[in-house]
Amino acid sequence: MAATPAGLDLSFPLRLREADFIIVGAGAAGAVLAARLSADPHVSVLLLEAGGKARGPLFSVPLMTGVLLRSTIANWSYVTEPEAELGARRIRWPRGKGLGGSTAINGMVYRRGLPSDFDGWAQAGLPGWDWTSVQPSFLRSENNPDGDPRWHGRGGPLRVSRRKLGHPLFGAFLAAASAAGHPRTEDFNGPAPEGAGPYDFTIAAGRRASTARAFLDPAEGRPNLTVITRALVTRIAMEHGRAIGVMLADRGRERLVRAGREVILCGGTVNSPQTLMLSGIGPAEQLRRHGVAVVTDLPGVGRNLQDHLLIRVMHATNAPDTIDRLRRIDRAALAALQAWLFGTGPAASFPIEVGGLFRSQPDLDLPDLQASFMPGLSSATIRLPFAGMSRQTFSRCVQRAGAKSHWLRPIQGRRPAFSLATCQPCLTASSCGRA
Repeated sequence: MAATPAGLDLSFPLRLREADFIIVGAGAAGAVLAARLSADPHVSVLLLEAGGKARGPLFSVPLMTGVLLRSTIANWSYVTEPEAELGARRIRWPRGKGLGGSTAINGMVYRRGLPSDFDGWAQAGLPGWDWTSVQPSFLRSENNPDGDPRWHGRGGPLRVSRRKLGHPLFGAFLAAASAAGHPRTEDFNGPAPEGAGPYDFTIAAGRRASTARAFLDPAEGRPNLTVITRALVTRIAMEHGRAIGVMLADRGRERLVRAGREVILCGGTVNSPQTLMLSGIGPAEQLRRHGVAVVTDLPGVGRNLQDHLLIRVMHATNAPDTIDRLRRIDRAALAALQAWLFGTGPAASFPIEVGGLFRSQPDLDLPDLQASFMPGLSSATIRLPFAGMSRQTFSRCVQRAGAKSHWLRPIQGRRPAFSLATCQPCLTASSCGRA
């Protein structure tokens, strides 16, 4: 597996200017597809990633997630346009940029979604997306030796684990949920996911298990797989209405890389529709308004986005052993070093170890709220490394909502860009939707 150094120079050999499969984006989907497709030695696979390699202690130590989500390191660091329903605030929207995509910077909680989510997609017209059809793929990818084999895979590339709940506040959260009448669940990916319980994580031996580590690293020696980092795809190359390759940004100009069989967009919720729209595939009126030549009028591209904004509630506590103690530089450095060298200690896990799926109304058929608990301040609230009071954070997000009114706007400039616009009733001060 080949990779370019920082600072892309696309004067690569002729053999890299065409591939059977071109995959755009090396994130949660792209890394998996690259590994699966290149397992066939008779096809060539080219994986293009706009970010870097996303390697080193910052990406391996789980507790560093708080830094990654709030920085521009391997992060597109998107923001929305002013949200009228949120006091005209612009909301930060972290998205991974590097090998592994958002799995290189996210909170590593492993929760697939409810089977009814998949069944709903199939009923809406997506054959093959029902839960019975997709569950074998999840099991094939997972390596969870401690999980029930009816619901969890063993021997797959992606390590899934669960940390023993050692902090007393985790137990207090679970007890409070029971006292409030909520059921207890032992597995959010099992047959009875509703209620409060412990999370599973994509953490292996105290280190983050991104899709790059789980799927790309084992495929590194394959001669038919080429990975190019810092390769920004500006648009899909079209010929007679058919995708023939992609255009890459190359020192102020564009360079064509041809696909012998398929171009596969794996840029995620934001960047895949962005690439389509910059390629002239999307709502014709909107594309013309932004000076993009229309190739195919597809009004649904860039629409119907649902996201899951967090609502945080913080409480002061008399418990001395919260993770706020790690805000001291010396303690944080020692914990990070311990996690990096030995895969142990407080930095070797992500502190949102318990949560719950709840119903906002008792007459609902399914849970529509997800809550997570952390024994300390959220990274979004920390301003000073030596602030004094300990706190615990309770986060809630809405899992389902009827409104789907987001859309993307393509903006052309020095490099492809987009803006996210919303219209009422998409977001309110207390709720949001999620795809």
